[in-house]
Amino acid sequence: MTYSNTQILSQRFGEDELKTLTDRDGSNALNVQILENALKDADALINSALKHRYSVPFSPVPTIIKLIATDIAYSRLFTHHRPPIVSEILNDAMKQLSDIASGNFNINDVPSKASNLAVDSDTKIFGRKPLTSF
Repeated sequence: MTYSNTQILSQRFGEDELKTLTDRDGSNALNVQILENALKDADALINSALKHRYSVPFSPVPTIIKLIATDIAYSRLFTHHRPPIVSEILNDAMKQLSDIASGNFNINDVPSKASNLAVDSDTKIFGRKPLTSF
């Protein structure tokens, strides 16, 4: 299961657009395999970026991750020339991913690995009072 799917891509960008982007043989048909490959690539990128902060893969998939995966997958369908608006969509998705990975943006209802961190140490040996005589 991928974070996004062909139905979400179709709803967001239109089936005709997806047919045009995936038609490699001139049949004017939607090539689902190309879409699925783009979706898997998006998942791999997301998992790689967030594996140090969250347990991946996500299940259930948070809405923000679905949106990022959809945008990344869409941008990967442009094999020759990526229009400026598509580059902007990709840059926005990558910025969001970077913000999540760095902790500047948290995913609601998903605990980060850092939130499970516990620190245990010995009793303090040195403090201000014992060191003032030196």
